[in-house]
Amino acid sequence: MHVIYLSSVDGDNRDCFPSCSQRYFQQINGVTGLTPLESHIAYIRAIKEDGHLPPRMRIAFHHIATDKLYSKFKERYINAASKGLLRRSYTLPNGNNGRK
Repeated sequence: MHVIYLSSVDGDNRDCFPSCSQRYFQQINGVTGLTPLESHIAYIRAIKEDGHLPPRMRIAFHHIATDKLYSKFKERYINAASKGLLRRSYTLPNGNNGRK
């Protein structure tokens, strides 16, 4: 259940979370060549495998920047881990989300 909290919409900060529309979730970004789904998988791999962060891109109807979304996820992850709410602890990547 705590994993759901990590990515749930925050009532006070709704502009951080993109639309959940399937159409936008599968739309290929013209600059990165990734879909939001692929970007999210790449972010999870970066956490689990010490990989590279996906490039920054704008997603969903409101064109939310992925670095803003992943920053909020990281904040929540650190908060939940510090309270002992997560069974397994990964080190979240530091980085510029693919920007130079």
